[in-house]
Amino acid sequence: LRASLQADVTDRLRLSMMAQRMKDDGASGELWTPNPEFLPDPSDIRLTTVTLANPYLDTENDNVNLTLEYDLELGTLRSITGYARSRTDNLDDCAGMDFLQGCVRGGTLDFDQWSEEIQLRLHGNDILDGLVGFYYFDADGANDIFLFLPQIGPKPAPDQSTSREAADAVFGEATLR
Repeated sequence: LRASLQADVTDRLRLSMMAQRMKDDGASGELWTPNPEFLPDPSDIRLTTVTLANPYLDTENDNVNLTLEYDLELGTLRSITGYARSRTDNLDDCAGMDFLQGCVRGGTLDFDQWSEEIQLRLHGNDILDGLVGFYYFDADGANDIFLFLPQIGPKPAPDQSTSREAADAVFGEATLR
């Protein structure tokens, strides 16, 4: 699903927005095909078949971008805002080799990010024009996955982790003729 909007709010203010949502739940009970170079016997169908009764791979992605432009006497002020979210839920098995018999793996991966950029483009004159601005980015990720190997132990091995990223910058350029 995708929607776009562009509007001249006033004679000096313009708005542009795009939002999209993607959902994919089409990978249920399918075959997966690893690179044959990594298989002990590429002709063995057991190595490429998901044998779990209820495997799934569900992915959702959301993206929103908003740009506002305002004409000033000395230049154009622009704000560019972006947001993205991704979530993947999955469950499958480790079909193939005997020591992986009964193996189940799955979990959830989440990721959120947003960014903001503020720009001032100076109209300038015949001698000088330029651009100054600020940029900020922030992202959070979380993994909550597990691996169950009944041949090795009676409990699933969880792997939970989180991450955070942030960045900012001040920038500018000038053109002297």
